[in-house]
Amino acid sequence: MKNAISKRLDQETSRMRASDGFNPFPLAIAAAIGMAGYILIASSTGADVPSAARAAVLVAVLVFGVWVGWVDARSHRIPDAVTIPMAAAVVAGVTTCTLLTGDWALAGQALLASAALGITYLVAAIAGGLGLGDVKLAAILGLALGFNSWTTVLWGGLLGLVLALPHALVVQKSRRLIPLGPYMSAGAIAALAADLVKEWMMS
Repeated sequence: MKNAISKRLDQETSRMRASDGFNPFPLAIAAAIGMAGYILIASSTGADVPSAARAAVLVAVLVFGVWVGWVDARSHRIPDAVTIPMAAAVVAGVTTCTLLTGDWALAGQALLASAALGITYLVAAIAGGLGLGDVKLAAILGLALGFNSWTTVLWGGLLGLVLALPHALVVQKSRRLIPLGPYMSAGAIAALAADLVKEWMMS
């Protein structure tokens, strides 16, 4: 079993290196360690752990979201080599915060939001017009948005579609597909940033 998993991992690594130019797993490990380390340091200084974790998750979504948007806008694909490190960072943020605070309800909410957005985009992909990269990105963004609130999930999910609408209307006659990655990322980043600013203003 262990050999089969190792072999499969090697195959995936080779595939991503061939298609995207690098092995994403070292970056994923570094992103996860960096995320967990920052939250642990913030906790040791007496900072509010959930706020620090949400700020760190926002930074991760911003950095990897811009990367995803840039690649998708140029090539109409969202590579695993980018979404894997992004997922690692967000999962590490949610997990570390949960272990420190014991707020399993918030972690469950984040997982439900991830499933909700992921399944929604999966249904759209099956219907046609979306790729699996969009589905994976939706699930990751859902986890980050759900780590805040269901209101943030709603605004983040809808804003991405609203931002994409003008582009979709422009190209509808040519029946071309638009890259959703930049708009999905922008919507999530805006919703997360607005939520964090509101939290800071109320504190």
